[in-house]
Amino acid sequence: MSKKYRKGRSFEYKVRDKLIKAGFKVFRCAGSKPIDLVAVSKNSNGQPTVLLIECKKSCVLPETDRRKLIYLAKETGGIPIFAYPNGKSIILYDLINNKYWR
Repeated sequence: MSKKYRKGRSFEYKVRDKLIKAGFKVFRCAGSKPIDLVAVSKNSNGQPTVLLIECKKSCVLPETDRRKLIYLAKETGGIPIFAYPNGKSIILYDLINNKYWR
């Protein structure tokens, strides 16, 4: 297992833990295919909120990954989230609404 893979996996776990603390059930996708994480919770109206998350420790989301994530979100009704580190915090960015998520 490469050092780069371990760092990426470690960051995925940090994102997972943040979402679990926020009340989500989080699933890690094997081999990061088609995305890294799926997080599901009920909103205040009892409706499901589904986050489709791509995590990048490098803070850069390649355009092909961005398009793939947005397409998958449109097909499933999920929210495409790009997660990246900012110092010791984690940024969750909604790629459709172009805003920081929570």
